[in-house]
Order: sequence, then structure tokens, then C-alpha cells
Amino acid sequence: MEFGGINYRILYFFHKAEAVVVTHGLTKEAQVPPREIDLAVERRKLFESDPERYRYEEE
Repeated sequence: MEFGGINYRILYFFHKAEAVVVTHGLTKEAQVPPREIDLAVERRKLFESDPERYRYEEE
């Protein structure tokens, strides 16, 4: 993804067949740094521990 001449990566995962959950974004480098992957994994575990808590519903 490019915005304003800068390339970005978006890290995400699929939750069942219901949703795509975005963990975070970062500027694009040759490789995704291991700490960014670790952060995405931590956020996935947090989400999956209580999906209803992190669900957005428009009012």
C-alpha cells in the first residue's frame, strides 16, 4: 500500500470466517522486523481471548 509516496505494510489476521482483524501498520522495509511480528501475534492472542471485548459495532 502506498500513501504520499511512502509504502506501508498492514499486519492482519482472519478471525474464523467472520472478520479480518488489523493488528497494526508500519512503513515498508525489505523484511518485517521480528518485533513487529511478535506484536501482531500478541495482539492476535489478546483478541482471541475475548473477541467480543474488541468488536466494533456502529451505534
